[in-house]
Amino acid sequence: MRTLRWTFILPLLVASLAQAQFAQPYVWNQSAEGNRLTVEVAIQSGTYLYVDQTSIELLPAAGVQEAPVSQTHTDDFGTAEIYEGGQSHRWVYSIDPQETYRTTIRYQGCGTSDGGGAVCYAPATETFTLGSVAAVEKVPMVGTFEKENDLLALLDRFETVRTDGGTKNAAEFLAFLNTDQEIRSASGFLDGKNAWLIIVLVLIGGLALNFTPCVLPMIPINLAIIGAGAAAGNKRQGFVRGGV
Repeated sequence: MRTLRWTFILPLLVASLAQAQFAQPYVWNQSAEGNRLTVEVAIQSGTYLYVDQTSIELLPAAGVQEAPVSQTHTDDFGTAEIYEGGQSHRWVYSIDPQETYRTTIRYQGCGTSDGGGAVCYAPATETFTLGSVAAVEKVPMVGTFEKENDLLALLDRFETVRTDGGTKNAAEFLAFLNTDQEIRSASGFLDGKNAWLIIVLVLIGGLALNFTPCVLPMIPINLAIIGAGAAAGNKRQGFVRGGV
């Protein structure tokens, strides 16, 4: 019974120790006073944050008034700019007090293990939201509709600006998003064409599909199933069945 008990306890202890060992040693906070928003991180001693792996994104965007000073550091992974541990680092932004802000922080750092080597922590993301009551009230809330006509009236306010199909590269997709720019739709190249021409093109496209990697290996199997292979009485009969 005791052995069975330790069978369950030991994995839990190992998991707890692993989580404690690799827990993020960075504590992020956000505060605002007037038109200043401060994002601050406290870094434990013996650890550091990589500058190129640390980013702070504010939506809507805000200008940076102050930023922490980085240091050049060399570890097992090379030389890089870091924010040193054992202290706090802060970023100060100029904001509109009446606006609602969403702060997204992405970061990754390393530290020094007991053996003197570098140990790194997994990339992490933290999010903060800041906004006054007046700003929150400006955000439209989606609720339930008491009448079906209310929903239909709302849908009537939407307008289809542009439709298209097929694959696009980056330049073509940006051109599609630019409603001021005329584009030739790939899905409308058959508009105004003769009906017989469309039928012929569809048949040609269907035959061309037989040569794709997904369909071509199946042709011998299909011929055998319908009796167009060795089971056919003669070549003519096999050709007719295979054509059908």
